[in-house]
Amino acid sequence: MGYNELLKIMNRLDPLDRLLAFSRYYSSLKINGLHYVYFDAKENTLAICNNNHTTHHLGTAFLIKNKFEGLETNTVRSYAQDVKKFLDYLSFWELDLRDAENLRIVIVGFIDYLRLIPIKEKVVSSVLEWTLLKEVPLNEEGRTYGKVIQTSINKFGSLEKAKFMETSISYLSKTVDTILHFIEFLQKRSESHVKLNINVFPKKRKKVKSILAGTLGEGSQSVYNVASIIKEAGLESKSSGEKIAPLIEEVFTIDEANQFLSVIDRKHRQTRFLFYLLKHFGLRVSEAANLQIDVDTLPKNLLTMEYFSALEHLKEHLRGDIEFSNRLNKWVCYVKERDNQRYDSQHKSGDREIPLIFSSSEFLDMLLDALKERYLLARNVQTDEGFLFLSNCNRTKGKPITGSSVGQKFSYIVAKKQNELKSDFTPFSPHTFRHFYATYLLKVLRIDISDVSRWLGHSSVEVTRTIYSHYLATEEDNDYGTVSNMHQTLGNTIGRKE
Repeated sequence: MGYNELLKIMNRLDPLDRLLAFSRYYSSLKINGLHYVYFDAKENTLAICNNNHTTHHLGTAFLIKNKFEGLETNTVRSYAQDVKKFLDYLSFWELDLRDAENLRIVIVGFIDYLRLIPIKEKVVSSVLEWTLLKEVPLNEEGRTYGKVIQTSINKFGSLEKAKFMETSISYLSKTVDTILHFIEFLQKRSESHVKLNINVFPKKRKKVKSILAGTLGEGSQSVYNVASIIKEAGLESKSSGEKIAPLIEEVFTIDEANQFLSVIDRKHRQTRFLFYLLKHFGLRVSEAANLQIDVDTLPKNLLTMEYFSALEHLKEHLRGDIEFSNRLNKWVCYVKERDNQRYDSQHKSGDREIPLIFSSSEFLDMLLDALKERYLLARNVQTDEGFLFLSNCNRTKGKPITGSSVGQKFSYIVAKKQNELKSDFTPFSPHTFRHFYATYLLKVLRIDISDVSRWLGHSSVEVTRTIYSHYLATEEDNDYGTVSNMHQTLGNTIGRKE
């Protein structure tokens, strides 16, 4: 078998189709026992053993490391069970981590494996049962998936095909987190695994409170973004109280959206481009704040460069989250997850690619202006981290903006320009631009909802359909394509007050 065979199944787009393929493979597999966890309570010793009763040295070393760091015995025993399952999984595919081109693929495949096996396995001192196993010990659904059609009675009293029993997200998250740290341990502590590319696993910043927080402020540490990997496997954690509901917020008309951009002082070039991106790419504010560029691809003489030459240079050479795609022949915004302090819980989606479907000449002109102001602001800091939008406030000049500062910019503009704004903007927020983007694409341009959903970073088309149900175009819409007054097209369904 090996990585390439695993990859063939992982390339299936439908998560349930992929799960069925795994179920068939594991059901057909003949094995010679499993790894097992050996625990001696009297001696307080813990080890992971191979099916031939030899010690798995790296797995056991990982447990010893955690025990020496002060973790409780029961916690380390739980880690042992997680690592044992991972080692079983690798053995079923005859897979060496050092041969895997993308470790992220391996972990997503491991998540599917966890969904097909019993959650709890015994910690035993007698090991005969482990060494005598000839088949992969799947759970009931893992054994019957695709062979027996399980049914249930719905609320109307009719038979329907039962859904695949979902494994607890918290269990999957806890197990995957252990394995990511195990792989990190291998990369750092084992000379033979030093070339493992653990950078493919996304990270995020987590706030950490301490007894000195009142004096020093809250600290932060980098942790693995397990939720992102779980989501990649086709699953997503949802809080019990969270429900997706149709949009009831007020939405800009086209005139209002354009009006807001027009009142921003032209000397505030970065601010103009920031809200332009919110309007034309449907970004969340934290996503916009986290955009980065490769500063080495900017021309050194950007401020003095001839206008058309500068535009051509940006189109051909600019790299980063904003760049021109020769494949699509369009400007593209890439939303990426990163390990930085400004990546927060409001940045909910994974990586995605959003094409610019509006005027490229207007976009490029505003991009050049924004980069010129950025060039001046970046001179206020010693290290340029590459963030596209930098603060122009005296206290934080040159530092990256935050999601909250975008809201402050919006409120400041509304307050200062209220005499120039013909409409009342107090019901709106920067997030309204995201709703405007979605409703404009769905109702006016009639873009396919699957494309809109993907560009918004929603977990499924159904989420998009539910939120924007009022704004889905119908055959009776005769004014599609008009851009004069979206309120007439969209606003009546939400009872907006004039």
